[in-house]
Amino acid sequence: KHMKTAKLLATSLMTVLASACSNQSPVEPTAPTTAVARPERVDTATAVRVRGDVVPSRLVAIALPSMIAQPLLAASSPGLPKRVFTFEPVIRPSTRMEFGRLVPPGAGTTVSVPIDAPAGARVIITTRDPKTNLPSVHLRDASGRVIDRARDEASVVGVSHVPVAEAPSRTAAPAGLIGTGRLAEIVKPEPALAAAASLSRRILSIDVPTKPGRVTIELPAAAVAAGVEIDVDQPNSEILFSAAPAALNYGFGEVAEIDYTLTDAETPIDGATLSGVVELPNGERVSGLTFEAKGNGHYVAKVPLASADLKYIGVWHARAKATGTVNGVEFERDMESGFGYAPAHARMTQVRQPQIVRGKDDLIDEISVDVGVESVLDDRLGVAATLVFAGPDGAEHAVASAQTSADLKAGTSTVTLHFAAKDLALAQASGPFTVRDLSLASHAYATTQHRLGRGLDLTTPAFAFKELRYPGSLSPAVDEMFERGDFQQ
Repeated sequence: KHMKTAKLLATSLMTVLASACSNQSPVEPTAPTTAVARPERVDTATAVRVRGDVVPSRLVAIALPSMIAQPLLAASSPGLPKRVFTFEPVIRPSTRMEFGRLVPPGAGTTVSVPIDAPAGARVIITTRDPKTNLPSVHLRDASGRVIDRARDEASVVGVSHVPVAEAPSRTAAPAGLIGTGRLAEIVKPEPALAAAASLSRRILSIDVPTKPGRVTIELPAAAVAAGVEIDVDQPNSEILFSAAPAALNYGFGEVAEIDYTLTDAETPIDGATLSGVVELPNGERVSGLTFEAKGNGHYVAKVPLASADLKYIGVWHARAKATGTVNGVEFERDMESGFGYAPAHARMTQVRQPQIVRGKDDLIDEISVDVGVESVLDDRLGVAATLVFAGPDGAEHAVASAQTSADLKAGTSTVTLHFAAKDLALAQASGPFTVRDLSLASHAYATTQHRLGRGLDLTTPAFAFKELRYPGSLSPAVDEMFERGDFQQ
């Protein structure tokens, strides 16, 4: 192992020496055409926003848990220069072809559900009472004909799907939290069936040729008294319900947006009815989720976020249901998507231009970036960023990342990022480097307080790769990265 590490280190050092002798570097810096005066410090208010940014409009004092004081932590790590770096997160939509119903205790024993793609479809009946007799349950079409062949599963634990449903017990939610045109309500949902120690389940497979339409399920009274969950799965349906949040995280005073699309074999579905609730991080549900039809099968739900109560901090889940008709055939779909919410109590104010720190031999020891931080609370806050370079392919590639965490008092402070030359040198790239993905996080709640994907477009002065001080030894982690081929050799 030590011989391999020495060999890799020697190989990399040979590259450095060869570069120094030829006065060439693997990635040459681009010579500036004109001298541009750069401000010493850049105000974060001037940042150009991109997807994934978190920019607090105001700071809110919230109750923080007590934390044990810790020493200053400053560290850097090498990047992955062979991979293209992106400062905008890719938010992929979730797609569903299923829907569910919750039959609360005391409801009727007959349930009707729409089936738009009968071939291969199945309906799963689950009850909380393991002693309830379910073999008599079948699916019947409009003529009363049984169209399923069923099998039973006893003592099933864990039901992953939770249908959209509201129980009659409600209390008023804080004004402005969510809802348009009326005060929202806190909805106490029926407890999930997965909470039961043992369940009875019956799977009804539609394997009798039948046309799309409504099917009827007659449930035993004992099953309804205990509570029943109905899940409908249609793997051969071409009606797709998709959703994706416009951003992954939001702050106080912002409006979260969730984009929904409905298509039938890629043809947009307009005129559908969408409804839903929002589940708070503490498990409560808030009614009043509203949707705006944008046309071309596109719908948008907006959730105003204006509360600093601790129970609202964390991941919010939006549970939506879409119903409608396509070519005279009814359909129904459920969708769940989420986003993070955290009122910010701290933010970055100004960022100093990256500074090159050299040793007595004039080799570069590190690149430092001073970040001004304002906080209204005492907290352990962490600043992080990534340095990138422009590769021959025209894309940006990460050369190194750095983070610094410190216990800060309420008020203004300065946190310095240190990008060590030993990590920068491994990419074998010359400067200038650009600051990307600059963020401030709270360790008390593990929440992002402020994030600027473009990092204010701050750049280092130009320098040659041979000016970076190469590490005297390779750590096991870096040795493994060489083994994987993450760096040039």
